[in-house]
Amino acid sequence: MHKSGSGHQAAEQLTVASRTVRDVLVVELAGEIDIVTADQMQEAVLEAVEAATRLVVVDLTGVSFLGSTGLAALAEGHARAQDGHKWLRIVSGSNNHAVRRPIELTGLDRVFAMFEQLDAAISAELDPPSA
Repeated sequence: MHKSGSGHQAAEQLTVASRTVRDVLVVELAGEIDIVTADQMQEAVLEAVEAATRLVVVDLTGVSFLGSTGLAALAEGHARAQDGHKWLRIVSGSNNHAVRRPIELTGLDRVFAMFEQLDAAISAELDPPSA
């Protein structure tokens, strides 16, 4: 498991952990994803997409704030996955409005494959990536 955080007080807002569950790369994020931490998140997601054979799941259930830079980082990860003929799925949690609201307001819920539970995101059938 890979864990990282930044070295100073203000950026301890985000924790990133990566692990493999049933041949699926899972990137778990906890804390705030904003202009200070979005690069850290994007790096972890893009590394996972590069390393994955077919599926990456980004687990945002521990995220308490998702800003526009975080949304842009997720969109970049999604685009990179499609370019590599891979899948990227987002786990928001069932009542995590801090994550669901910005994704829904921007219409990205129609772009991303969204799941409420990690197990469902890992177990769901893989449809061909949309263009």
